[in-house]
Amino acid sequence: MKILKRITSLSFVLISFISQAQIAGNLPLEGYPVMSFDEINHDFGTLNEGDSVETTYTFTNTGNAPLSIDKIKASCGCTVPGNWKKTPILPGEKSQFTVRFNTRGKIYKQHKTIRIYCNTRKGKEKVSFTANVIPDPALQKLREESVKKRQKALIMKKEKARKLQEKPKKLKKTSQKAKEQPGKRKKRKRKIRKLTKKIAKEETKLKRLKAKFNRKNSKGKLSPKKVLAYQNKIAKRQARLEKHYRKLKKLKRE
Repeated sequence: MKILKRITSLSFVLISFISQAQIAGNLPLEGYPVMSFDEINHDFGTLNEGDSVETTYTFTNTGNAPLSIDKIKASCGCTVPGNWKKTPILPGEKSQFTVRFNTRGKIYKQHKTIRIYCNTRKGKEKVSFTANVIPDPALQKLREESVKKRQKALIMKKEKARKLQEKPKKLKKTSQKAKEQPGKRKKRKRKIRKLTKKIAKEETKLKRLKAKFNRKNSKGKLSPKKVLAYQNKIAKRQARLEKHYRKLKKLKRE
């Protein structure tokens, strides 16, 4: 009985070991292709900014099923993968793809990742490369000047904000027109139009009255009593007109 228990426990340990080894890529996964790379991380070494370099990643399908690559994507626009096989790669078959790296604008230590979307168990494999890019002196000078300008602009912006905070805020005087509601504004505008028309009529009447008085008075047809009556009428109309002028001025000022 004890021997049977030991055999059972040993079989469980063996099964778990095999499954872990398959996941790690040490043993082929049943029914899945496996990408085994000759070099997972490539080192370009030291490059000068502006150089464009290329490397080839070679791999073997060590799995038990054909390998199909859907697409290969890089982590940066400076890196362009290409030339991979579009047809399935059979078990045991070797294949490759290229990766081009443009160093322009990429300086000092660089590490880029390339993802291969395929039909392996994980559905995605990764390779990478490193490089040390020496900056171009002319471009580096321009970059440093640009950084200085940005820093200066930022300092000026902060200084301006600080001065604005320190400066006592002036309370904006809101005019009567701004305070008014839209309905009240419209009402006031109507009043102004009505009063303007009224003033125009009064001015016409006053002009006619003065013309009539001058015409009759020049011919000597008016008695002193009628002259006085005309003068009173003209004075009343002038007073009324002045009253309208004052009212209009007040409405416009509001």
